[in-house]
Amino acid sequence: MKGIPRIFLILAFVEGFAVMAVEMFSVRIISPFYGSTHTLWTSVLASTLFSLAIGYFAGGQLAAGKEKPKKVILHLLLAAGVLICSMSFYSIEVMKFFFYFGFLTAIIMSPFFILILPLMLLGSTSPIIIKACQNDETPSGKVAGIIFTVSTFGGIVGAFLFGLLIIPNWGVQIPGLIVGLLVFVTALVVLYKSEGFIYRGILTVFMILSCGFVSNKILRTEYYGATTIEHVSEGVLGQLKVVSTYVADGRDERKLLLNNISQTNCKIDKTGAHSVWSYPHIISIFSSVLPKESEALLLGFGTGSIVKEILQQGYKIDAIDLDTRLLEIAEEHFFYEPSSSNFIVDDARHYVQVTDKTYDLVILDVLKGEVQPNYMLSIECFSEIKKVMNENGLFVINFQGFANGENSLAYKSIYKTLKAANFHVDHYIGSKEESGDIVFLASEKALDYKHLLRERINDCCVSTLPEFQRNPLITDQFDFEMGFVLRDDRPILEHINQAYIYDWRIKIIEASLENGNGYKSNIFL
Repeated sequence: MKGIPRIFLILAFVEGFAVMAVEMFSVRIISPFYGSTHTLWTSVLASTLFSLAIGYFAGGQLAAGKEKPKKVILHLLLAAGVLICSMSFYSIEVMKFFFYFGFLTAIIMSPFFILILPLMLLGSTSPIIIKACQNDETPSGKVAGIIFTVSTFGGIVGAFLFGLLIIPNWGVQIPGLIVGLLVFVTALVVLYKSEGFIYRGILTVFMILSCGFVSNKILRTEYYGATTIEHVSEGVLGQLKVVSTYVADGRDERKLLLNNISQTNCKIDKTGAHSVWSYPHIISIFSSVLPKESEALLLGFGTGSIVKEILQQGYKIDAIDLDTRLLEIAEEHFFYEPSSSNFIVDDARHYVQVTDKTYDLVILDVLKGEVQPNYMLSIECFSEIKKVMNENGLFVINFQGFANGENSLAYKSIYKTLKAANFHVDHYIGSKEESGDIVFLASEKALDYKHLLRERINDCCVSTLPEFQRNPLITDQFDFEMGFVLRDDRPILEHINQAYIYDWRIKIIEASLENGNGYKSNIFL
């Protein structure tokens, strides 16, 4: 890299590093509010590219005719650093503002207005750096190649560092401030060396204000009425939050939220944690069709509500999940005993592909926020699961969606896909008129659910029996021709279940804007 001053290589590296950090932060900032859907990722990527394109164009205009390009670069980085530092704080107001223009509009416009200024400023530095480094010995083409290579390498480092280490361990808010400070201080130090006293004063004042602000955010605890936030962290799945609401008589209602969507809802008392929702109890009732000492595989752990239920059936359990935080949260906040099952950190489908074990019971409960992963509900995945099932095994899927009407295509498609994978399929719908949990029961041959032994049903599930009896198992073969056979090469499940996904998220946002529920600055801790 002969002929290019070292300071410009450093600035290019910092710019690329910051661009990737901002892009990754933006997803984590927006996900707790708008979810982690395919639409959001599309919008973030498009907004990133558009902002950088505007920045490259503006930087090219600024580079023309400037006698001191280095000073222009540094001032652009100063401004970008300030915006990155404040990004997680102004973002919430942007998201709240656009929500009232419609949900889809908000998902598209929020990333654009959150990203455009910091990324435009960062992007505009590259053409100016190239102009500053250009001379008779190093032609523009060679300089451009080197600068963009160094910038891209900075982005690669940022992607691995933030994706695998920083965000999972330290969240969004504090690392975001640190990245902003890195950009700001790098530029300010260079200006301080070349321009003198005024920048020394700016640096001192900014560092004092930043340290005071960060300390205040770390030390401040916020509560929302009777609701206490027990835990907040960022990681592989997104933002996990545990909230407790005091009910009465020493009992709490405690929830695990993933990107602010409930994944577990339990009543907490002296005897432990008991699921408020009926579907873990429904799964437990149906699973009692199998003999004691059966081998069970749970794909999607949550906080162990289903594990607790089927443990009482006497089953031996392997529980698979990507996020190690879930086991720690289950043990600390939901009275889960880790030694009661074998918790394996892995992607659910990968585990199914590589395991040598076979199981009598396989339960698929892999909801990520409000979104069901496409790749876990395809005919290829169902066929792989079938290979790890014993001859008289049972495959249970818990799905959330509409059971009737024009928006029931996802439900019909899962049924049709299970049939295409040569499963006998029964299913249970808690409410035929509304949206909610739909439990699919798939097996190689029909199993007898009509004569389940009462003594095999857990005590905690007895209260669910009236609901179970009001909504009997659906065994009739309906016309599901409108459904699709879901395949890996056509991941459309999220799209065809979009009405339910959006409806769920909109209700959460409306409730949160009305009563708080942790949607203020806590969301980024």
